[in-house]
Amino acid sequence: MPAWPGVSSVAELLARSARRQPDSPAIIADGRAWSYADLWEASRTAAAGLQRAGIRTGDAVVLALPNGAEFFLAFFGTLIAGGIAVPVFPRTTPERLHALARLAGASGLVTAASFPADALDALAKLSARDGRPVLTTADLERAGLPGAVPDDPERPCYIQYTSGSTADPRGVVITHRGLLANIGQMIQAMDIVPGDVFVSWLPAYHDMGLSLMALTPVSLGARLVLLPTDLRDVTRWLRAIEAHHGTFTAGPDFAYRLCLRNVRDPQRFDLSSLKVCMNASEPVRAGTLAGFEAAFGLRNAMMAGYGLAEATLSVTCTPRGEPIGVDEDGRVCLGQPMPGTTVKVVGPGELAPGQTGEIVVAGPSVCAGYHRNQEATAALAWRHGYIRTGDLGYLDDSGRLYFAARQKDVIKLAGRTLYPQDAESVIDEVSGVRFSAAVGIDRGGIEGEQLYVFAEVRDVAAKTVPELRAMSVQIVRVLHEALGIRPRGTALLRPGRIPLTSNGKLQRGRLRDGFVGGRLVPGADIVFPLPFRSAVG
Repeated sequence: MPAWPGVSSVAELLARSARRQPDSPAIIADGRAWSYADLWEASRTAAAGLQRAGIRTGDAVVLALPNGAEFFLAFFGTLIAGGIAVPVFPRTTPERLHALARLAGASGLVTAASFPADALDALAKLSARDGRPVLTTADLERAGLPGAVPDDPERPCYIQYTSGSTADPRGVVITHRGLLANIGQMIQAMDIVPGDVFVSWLPAYHDMGLSLMALTPVSLGARLVLLPTDLRDVTRWLRAIEAHHGTFTAGPDFAYRLCLRNVRDPQRFDLSSLKVCMNASEPVRAGTLAGFEAAFGLRNAMMAGYGLAEATLSVTCTPRGEPIGVDEDGRVCLGQPMPGTTVKVVGPGELAPGQTGEIVVAGPSVCAGYHRNQEATAALAWRHGYIRTGDLGYLDDSGRLYFAARQKDVIKLAGRTLYPQDAESVIDEVSGVRFSAAVGIDRGGIEGEQLYVFAEVRDVAAKTVPELRAMSVQIVRVLHEALGIRPRGTALLRPGRIPLTSNGKLQRGRLRDGFVGGRLVPGADIVFPLPFRSAVG
């Protein structure tokens, strides 16, 4: 791993780049290029504004900011002021932001200057009850110079609230030391160099968008082209890669699938500058890897990886510029552990290569636990410094990782174990299917848990009832042919009805709860069959 001599905080990485190459472009966002000197000075000004508002060393500050320069100024400003950044999804309600701020014990909250006035007023009234100032990035301008704060590598750098559940979010505490370690690991394992040009639409407020795509280029003095998180038009992403000669981009598997489905003439985009297309954050599909490279004329640009917020981000990745392996079941190799990280697969004890069990991880970037949640922190620990991931997979004879499923999403069908990704990869190939999710639902009968399939329909307004019926029949047919199973129920949905996290992960539990609770409404949500029998009916 690269050493960081004299660096004990993440803010010092930015300061170092600003000293070494002050005039080099750091971030291109919002139609403007920010040099490293610009970014550093504006971040120091933001730090002074936060200190003036009462933020002190060790205070948590919630940052509800979209992708853009404002996010960076507030994030680094918080660190320079000695605070702990708490980046959160910005497009949410004042009540939700207030609840997260209370959960984090935050001493301040920063929103965008463009935050709607009525929402800002409502948030300020809620926060006034706790004596918590609500600032916009406009309040952090022209604030002077910050007071000095001693660096402490063991101090929390940021708190990343997990996106799996909105009812019980858990705040992963990432220290400066842990983040510096993971950035160094990624630079070494992914062979990242200062000349790389990163192009990212990933949320800068979430783990892969923050640690890999935002902070890693800043640490090296590389360039970042930061786009809005909206992927409704994937061509904006592709055009940015072409225009800026991007060498490094990343996204979950579904983002690359969107490109394959929605770009009719991929050869009109010149992506020849790309050296790395990181595919991570959700199960990686072999067809996506091969299809994207073939469509856009790339060769061995795809990298696959595995990670989680509790390990800061990256745990494993495949080698840069090399073909990616696929096992006999179609599961993609996710590579070797990061330098200094150890991965094991366990059941009652440590399992042998090829045996599937829970993935556990140890290393310098693994978090110490969850913010203000001793029970969850205790459950996170496995033994000997390892943390549980809640994910199932196996290691091959060379120590390379293969992912199977989230432990909580595994479906048990009459004694058979079904990984939902196996069903979804088949369903998603059916013509007209935009996106799918497979969940297990136990209705309390002697048959036990049963498979239910939900599939969003592309161009649903143009589909006739016979076409929808044929699509439903085709889903059942391909599942039976590929896996020997038939679902208990198949529902075709309007686009956007399958819940995802802010970084694109399927929320199968939330989908299950919504269906069982009757919150998926025939007609408004379910387009076929009508009516659809409830899972508890």
